[in-house]
Amino acid sequence: NQKYLFEANFRADASSRFKEGNRWGYFPGFSAGWRVSDEEFLKNSEVISNLKLRASYGTVGNDALDTYFEYQALYSLGYNNAGEPGAIASKLTNPKLTWEVNKTANIGLEFGFLNRISGTVEYFDRGSSDLLFDVPLGLSSIITTITQNVGSMSNRGVEAQLNVDVVKKKDFVWDVQLNITSLKNIITKLPSGLPITSGTKRLEEG
Repeated sequence: NQKYLFEANFRADASSRFKEGNRWGYFPGFSAGWRVSDEEFLKNSEVISNLKLRASYGTVGNDALDTYFEYQALYSLGYNNAGEPGAIASKLTNPKLTWEVNKTANIGLEFGFLNRISGTVEYFDRGSSDLLFDVPLGLSSIITTITQNVGSMSNRGVEAQLNVDVVKKKDFVWDVQLNITSLKNIITKLPSGLPITSGTKRLEEG
């Protein structure tokens, strides 16, 4: 009767950007909900029109890289010496390259009172691991970066939304909505704890 809800899914993705052995990524997810307001002890409440608890957890992979064969050593043509053709290395090989993984969990409460006041309160936590970064190799290198899985990051916070029907008539409705979000974004791990500088941006733990 739509009182207890559960959903599960599973993804298996492959990408030519990673070498065989690291090519496949497996990403599960699930969600669950409980409509408390449909239970017998609240079903006939004149005050509580909606009350629902929900939670979910899921993972997804990211392979957003510059080329379709990112793990391979790549070369750029056009560096000719007089009549002799020439090429130069443009990307270093990295056979260990693999999926960046985003893991997201949240728990929320949906509520409604008197059929005029409604809203949600939700806590979310998204962690990213094996982050795909172009790691600097130094200005003296012919190739200045190498793509690696080098760290992890955390995004967590609370989001709340409140809706109030100030006027609710047959031919006219006036409602007010308020939305508040708190977000904290932290890099939790980098290789050897060293910062990464890219252009005007500096990335470091914490």
